Order: sequence, then C-alpha cells, then structure tokens
Amino acid sequence: MSSHVSPRPLLIVATALAAILLAAACAKTEPAATPSPSAPAALTPAQATPPSAPTPVAVPAPARAPQPLVSGGPLFYADNIAKLKGWQYMQQWHQNKLSLWTKAQYGGDAIGLIGFFSFTESSFRLLSFTALNRPSVAGMLLYTEMGRCSWVEREDFSVCKGQRARNKTTVIVPGIFQGWEQPDSLTYVFRIRKGVLWPAAPPMARMDREVIAEDIVFFLDTTRKEGTVKNNLALVKKLEAADRYTVKITMESPNADFLKNMAHTSMGIFSKECYEQKGCLDEIKTKSPGPFLVSEYETRTRLVLAKNPEFYLKGLPYVDRLTVLSVPDTSNQKAAFITGRNDFFSASRVAEAEDVIKRVPGAQIHAQGGTGGVTVTLRPQLKDALGDVRVRRAMTMTMDHPSLWETSIDGFSLFVPLISRDYFGDEFYMTLAQAGENYQFNPEKAKRLMVDAGYPNGFSTTLILTFSSGRFYDESLFLQAQWKKYLGIDMAIKVVDGVTFSSQFLEGTWEGLVHHGSSWIRSSWGTADDAFGQLIKGSPQNVQKLDDPLINEMYLKERGELDPVKRVKMLWEFDQYELTQVYQIRIGVGTTFTLMQPWEMNGASHETNWFTSGPAGSTWMAMHDAGKYPSGRK
Repeated sequence: MSSHVSPRPLLIVATALAAILLAAACAKTEPAATPSPSAPAALTPAQATPPSAPTPVAVPAPARAPQPLVSGGPLFYADNIAKLKGWQYMQQWHQNKLSLWTKAQYGGDAIGLIGFFSFTESSFRLLSFTALNRPSVAGMLLYTEMGRCSWVEREDFSVCKGQRARNKTTVIVPGIFQGWEQPDSLTYVFRIRKGVLWPAAPPMARMDREVIAEDIVFFLDTTRKEGTVKNNLALVKKLEAADRYTVKITMESPNADFLKNMAHTSMGIFSKECYEQKGCLDEIKTKSPGPFLVSEYETRTRLVLAKNPEFYLKGLPYVDRLTVLSVPDTSNQKAAFITGRNDFFSASRVAEAEDVIKRVPGAQIHAQGGTGGVTVTLRPQLKDALGDVRVRRAMTMTMDHPSLWETSIDGFSLFVPLISRDYFGDEFYMTLAQAGENYQFNPEKAKRLMVDAGYPNGFSTTLILTFSSGRFYDESLFLQAQWKKYLGIDMAIKVVDGVTFSSQFLEGTWEGLVHHGSSWIRSSWGTADDAFGQLIKGSPQNVQKLDDPLINEMYLKERGELDPVKRVKMLWEFDQYELTQVYQIRIGVGTTFTLMQPWEMNGASHETNWFTSGPAGSTWMAMHDAGKYPSGRK
C-alpha cells in the first residue's frame, strides 16, 4: 500500500513523465575515471561570475566500457556524450545556474512572440485535441513539477523555500487531486482539493460551482469513451464518487503508467454542463478552472489570458496577464526581444545567442537539452513509395546526421528514443550508433534499396511545416538537397499556417511528409503509453492509421508490466523495432538557448517535463520585476 498524504516524488524508472515531457540537462557527476568536459568559452552574460582558477588537467584514464544505467535497458556512452558541444553548454548554462527567488513578485504582463501559434481554436478542445499548453488554461488533476523552485509538498507559493526543482526525475505533484492512495495494484483512491471552483461563466449555471467527485467521475468516464487519450484509461473498470471529495478507480488489470496518464496535458477537466451544451467544448472560452481565463482572442494572431483570481493553487499565477502573439519570422521575434517587447527568445545557434546577450544588458540565459524528438512524419497509411519500408530506410540512410546537425544546430549531435529517455536512467542520451544501420550514412546501400523497391529514379513528394526560417526550415532544406542528390526524390517544401498544419495533421489529410518542431511522439514528455498510442491500431492519436501487429502486441504487454526491469527491456525493444520500420524519420534534437529579460524571474523550465520556457507553458509559474521594464512598457 502506498500513501500520498503528503505527495512524494515518484521516480520515472518505473513510470515516466506525464504529459509532456523533457530532456534532463543536468546529469550526475561523471565517474572519476572520466575527465569532465571543458566548458565553452562563449556566451558570457553581462553579470557572469568570474571564472575560478584553472584546475590541473588529470591524465585521462582508459575509456570505460559502456554501462547500462537500468538493468535491461540500453547502454550509456558517457565518454561520447561528454564530448558533445551541446552537453558542454548545458553544463555551463543549466537552469540551476540562474538565481532562485526568495519572495514572490506579483503583477506584470508576460508577452511571448512565437512562430507556431500554439493557442488556436483546437488548443481549447479539452476532449478532442492534445495540447502542450493546456495547463495554462485548464484545471489539471495532477501536475509534474516545473520551474526553478521546487513545489513538492508546498501549498504556499509566496516564497521559494530555497529548494531547487528536481532535474533528473519526474515528480508528480497535486493539482485538483490533493492526495492519493493505492491500496493494491488495481485500486486508486484520489482526494479532491476542497474549494476548487468552476469559472463563473456560462454554461456553469448551478449555484454551487465547487468541483466535486461527481464532476471528476463524469469527466474521466467521458474521456475514456471519447477522448484523444482514451487509450490511457482503457484499463479502467469502474469509476466511483465515494463521497463529495473522493474518487475511487478500479482497474481491469494493472497499468504501470496510470498515475502519469492522470497527469497528462490532455487531462484538463470540463464540466457536464459544458459537454451537454452544443459547441461549448469547441469554443475559445473559459470552461475549466485553470490559472488563466480567456480575455481576448483574434484567430491565428493574438491571445490574451487574464489571471484567474479563483485559481485553486493560491498565489499562482504571479503575472496578471499572458499575451501570446503570432510572429512567424524569427528575426522579428529577436528584434522584439532586443527592444523589450518580448520576454523570451529561443535561439538554436550559439552565435545568435551570443549576439542577443551582447545587445541586452542583464539578459539571462538557460541552455536546455532537446524538448522533444524532432521527427518527420510520413503520410497516412504509408501509401505509394512511402509505403515501402525499403524506401523509408533509403531516406534515413542518406540523411547524413552529423552534417545535418552541423548545418542546423552547430553540431550538437543528440539522437532520441521515441520512449521518454527518463525510463532508461537519469543520464541517458541515445547515440547515433544505437539507432542501428538504417540511420548510418550509406548512400550506396540506399540506392540499391531504391532500385529493389522499384524507384531507381526517385519520386515526387511534399513536406509541410509551419516555419519559414530558422532551424527547422534549414533542416527541411538540407533533407530536400540530400534526398534529391542521392535518391532522385523531388520534395517540395510547403510552409503553412499553424491552424492549417494542425487540422491537416490531426485529420490525416496531408500528403507526403510533415516536419514537426517537436515530435508528435513526444520523446521527452510522454509516457510509454503515449508513444505506443501514436502507433497502435485504433488509437485516436494514430493519425497515420498504422496497424503493426507486433507493436500492438508489445503495447498490451508493456502497459501491464509492473516490474521496472522487465518493462525497461520491453520499451527498449519497442524503440529498436520502430527504428527498423521507420514509421517516424528521426532527426534529433539540439541545445536550445532560452534568453530571458532581466525582469524575468523563475521562468526557466524544468527540463524533464513538458513545460517550455515562454508562452506555451511555464509562464504561469514566472514572475516579473516590473520595476525593470523599459520606458513605455506597462
């Protein structure tokens, strides 16, 4: 029996992150036999601490053999990872190098300019759409820890208590569920926080606006029948409102990721009244007890969220408003940051981050590892040429990942598994070698595969994306050139707006390929059930309409395996199998340099969850010292 009267950390080896998730950038100290990497000399903020005296360099010991971090899991290549430029930057500019706040500062208007307009009509569809930014507008049953200041076992958010958020393990913390118990492997008992209020807006007409057990039972029952993530609740046998503030859930069989699934970003609650009113769940309106309420909205252009004075986590959010503006061109985003009209700016290249730091005195910087495995998703049902696995393998064999990474992200060569890497240990980084022969650069073999598949002269296809400049557009141009040069593939690049992109993707109506700024299969925030859900037959998340009997079987086995050692082995076997089938073309992720204004406090994201610095997530955990605002800004 496990009790959570005072919520305690739940380590990810047994169950990975909820909803969201994100690459741990601060790893354990290297073993004594392995010398620490030297930190890059670049990127020195205006107020950087003077460097310490040089330390004598030890004579390198012979490289150790790769060691599995988790029994049954993949090998960890510490020596290889230590040489990565991105790894070195993350050690120098980890979020824990930023100052902790000691007392909360309230007020201010957080402003974010983003390329992919993350808040669209679809983002507010609490039943039918998966969105990373949902916790900013919806009441969540559970959360994973975020921000620079730990909020484990906390109710008071006016001070920090001097505790850093955990960096290597995902911690589930209370939301609307204030505590929980698991008497046995098939039973969960959740206690609802008293005083959580539905927004005082139609269609919530009842006098008593308090969220009670019957509301949660209705939400969960509807989600398991109709929701986008209904697979995550597939093993639920019975839902009961034991009393006004207690929900009891009985399972058909054990589900190793069930608690993580309850903290999924798509678990933003909605009321029965909203569900029964035609169109309510599809509208841009306040329908859930989240930290912000919708104030203004212009389609594909502008969204303004106002602080919810009745938010159930007292003292949050800290800022009064959150304004999100759609600015596709990254140069305009950069210019707005330099002039103080944008609170966050993300740079994927070192030189760009250096330039901004020089031009904005006092700006803060946070180097973060990949926030999702960037992939290219193939057309629905893998028709025509893309339906032949030999063609797909030929495409990955001619990508030349080292050159691609050098071209687009200054050489930070990090490959990613589809399963959240947290399952495989705190320090795990996947190497290109672990991706197998299909991801090794081999143009000659690729050409033979194309001939065998009946496409000796290539074929024509299309790739859609939402970025007209920057890293992801550069990657697309690189792939276009590579596939034309080695395989004769004519790939037209089509840039579309975010709403068109989302609708085509979720409805499965695109042709050719889709490039994601972060993976549809979220390698860094999703649970294992999430990753499988995008590939198993009949899942709403399986937009490609795939039906691979082996993956379907793997899913049924892994979700019920409670032995962490056995389960890790299953998850790695799944990841390796997908690499042979190439249902997703994996590109890899680089270091993102998140630049924050001098007035920004507590804005860096916790790197093992799905919250990102900026408007898509942790802004509601950020604070502003409005006294540092530039002239003319309120």
